[in-house]
Amino acid sequence: AAVRTKDVLQERFSLVLRDACGARTEVPVRVTIKVKDEIPPRIDTPAQDKTVECDGRGNVEDFQAWLESRGGAWASDTCCAVTCGPRWRSTSPCVGGAAAT
Repeated sequence: AAVRTKDVLQERFSLVLRDACGARTEVPVRVTIKVKDEIPPRIDTPAQDKTVECDGRGNVEDFQAWLESRGGAWASDTCCAVTCGPRWRSTSPCVGGAAAT
């Protein structure tokens, strides 16, 4: 079976050669393919906005849950697993102008 490590795919197999007289030769083959992925992941479901009032009664937990769920966003890629996370520009959701992107 082929083994993929990051952008390198390695496969081993044997090539069997036969002539018309029945003579046979088996040759081990090792193939290494470097994958060049130039297509970015596709956003299947964009993140959804969420508005909460900063009332001091658990909104920080609600906000953290929204961040951890990526705002409901989903992405896919035909080549590799997709990882994502918010880029948060403030330490508190109750700071004016704070935003996750």
